[in-house]
Formats: sequence, C-alpha cells, structure tokens
Amino acid sequence: MRGRGKRAAQEELGYPAIATTSAGVAASLGYPDAQRISRGRCLRLWRGICAAVRVPVTADMEAGYGTTVEEMIETAKAVVAAEPWGMNLEDVTRR
Repeated sequence: MRGRGKRAAQEELGYPAIATTSAGVAASLGYPDAQRISRGRCLRLWRGICAAVRVPVTADMEAGYGTTVEEMIETAKAVVAAEPWGMNLEDVTRR
C-alpha cells in the first residue's frame, strides 16, 4: 500500500500517530531519496495523508525544498497549511 491507503490502514490498526520518512515516501513513488520529488507533489501528498486520517501525522520535508531561509520558510508555511502535527527538516547547508 502507498500513501493515504497505508496511513489509513495504520490508523485502523490502532496506531496513535503516524510518522513518515522521506526515503519511504520517495521509494513508494518510485523516486530515490534526497528531494527528488517536487515540492508541489510532496505538499499534495501531505495534504492527502492528513485529510485521510484522524491521528497526528508528522511530515518529513527533507531539507525544506529550498536553498535560502526564505524558501524554507515558504515550505514550512505550506506544510503547516496541510495541518500535520509535526514536521521534520534536515539540517543541511548548501554553501
């Protein structure tokens, strides 16, 4: 199972929360890890998962889909709009 279906199944099994992994999400969509999925597709995925379940969800947003603080803030705001309970951002610097 992928995406929303798997998350809904986890909720039905009684899991109190759902943690996600960027590598797992990427692999389920046929991509390697490391922000190969577009920011937009990733955000649509989180919106779908959060809408499909009633338990808390954490969104693993890799390195924030940006190279500037402003881009990462934009990503964080978009993720918050999807209404997860938490968000992971990797501490990556691209200098």
